[in-house]
Amino acid sequence: MDLASGRTCRQAKIVNYNDNAMARAPQKRKQDGPKEGTSSKKPAPLDRRPSVASGAPSTSKDSKVPSRQPLLSETAYNLQKTKYRREIQNFNRTGKNMGCPEFMEVFEEGEFLLDSYGNYSKSEPAVKIVQDGTHYLRELESFDGPILFKKSKGLGVEFSEEINVENLEKLLEDQKSLNVICSFTQITKAMPVKKFLELFKKSSRNDALNVISLEVSKLKKLAKEIRAPKYVESFGIVNQVKTALEAEKQRQGRLYLESGSSEIQKNLNFLEKVISELPTYQKFLVLSTKGSFTDAHIDLSATATFFHVKTGKKVFYIAPPTEKNLEIYEKREKEEIKEWIGDILWDQWIRVEISAGQTAMIPSGWIHFVWTPEDTIAVSGSYLLEKYVPRHFRITKLDEYCLQNQKSGITMDHMFQGFHPVMWAYVKYILLPDIAGRTVTPEKLKIVKIFAQNLEPRDKLDKQWFNKAEQSEILKKLKSEVRRLQNQ
Repeated sequence: MDLASGRTCRQAKIVNYNDNAMARAPQKRKQDGPKEGTSSKKPAPLDRRPSVASGAPSTSKDSKVPSRQPLLSETAYNLQKTKYRREIQNFNRTGKNMGCPEFMEVFEEGEFLLDSYGNYSKSEPAVKIVQDGTHYLRELESFDGPILFKKSKGLGVEFSEEINVENLEKLLEDQKSLNVICSFTQITKAMPVKKFLELFKKSSRNDALNVISLEVSKLKKLAKEIRAPKYVESFGIVNQVKTALEAEKQRQGRLYLESGSSEIQKNLNFLEKVISELPTYQKFLVLSTKGSFTDAHIDLSATATFFHVKTGKKVFYIAPPTEKNLEIYEKREKEEIKEWIGDILWDQWIRVEISAGQTAMIPSGWIHFVWTPEDTIAVSGSYLLEKYVPRHFRITKLDEYCLQNQKSGITMDHMFQGFHPVMWAYVKYILLPDIAGRTVTPEKLKIVKIFAQNLEPRDKLDKQWFNKAEQSEILKKLKSEVRRLQNQ
């Protein structure tokens, strides 16, 4: 899952996709020639002197935000950015897809300008940069903006030294083929592992290749070589559900040893089934060659994401999930507007460069696209958080609308598999026990009400853990708690 699993331009349908977001390939788009009035003349090169915006920002020893010093005058900088935008707009008029060689030539020339918080911004940088994860709980306490950890120490993310180009064929022996996005065309192809690795090792290629949907939690050799950050393991909704189910399984197991009850055995079988079917979106092995590009998107069900680079470099361009931005994104996904969202949100993009050994944590709902300036091996993951439940439900409904109405190339493979069953399980095993008979903060009450308003009993779910009657009973208890809490 590239934090950049793009969907907005939809040039292709991913055939076998199990990602968060972090990897949705765009749908095939009509290839038109240049429209009348579109110049084919190659523009003069941009002055790259404001390169402080294109590198990982430096920080003082105690600073938590980047310190930037502009290298061009403000007037010159703004003129360059305006010129660059005009070149991007001229390309958009050709009708060609984002990611093709012509686009990448234009994009790479001035991508360093896509940093609204660098150089002459009147606002403080929106990306918090910290040395390492020693105090990750403090750094992620509010988690309302992106954070870049310069070192992984203390963060808990693990990426074995065994994972390298030379060992990947052996580590992937359980995987016959890979879904590879050919970035120039944005078409996804199934490619034998050996062939992909041969191309990955070459210095010269005919295309930029991007593997961003390889979730390895169920691949025996690779699964044990990767670990998500401790924050994800502690606060991710799926992780919390798994912990609660395993605790309940132990409790039921003790009761079974005492009684041998067939009813308890039935409960144990159910718990084992749910644990084995929990969705896995937290261990994506990302293999991207130089020049790969993924268009603007929000990750599936607005999951929060982490991205750790082992070797190489990734550059993310992210925009905050303001109400206005989300409304624009929803219209774009529903195909009510056709302009490239990168241009619509031109002055809001924040450039985040992730180098080898660094980890980025991005909250729910941030719109982002990604460029790979050099061959990269990385790991990423997507996860749901209780504090972002309103956004999770909102984007899930958008995804479902697009699926039902055949908008933006959405298929079932682009959905968070098991979203609704996980939410029902979270309410039953975690939320209800947590609030039963207690007082809660206004923030907690808001979350409880969001669950009550958005959960809807259904006859069929993609994972049938609870039938409609059981869902209705869970919802009845939840609404009863809402009434009690509102009357306190």
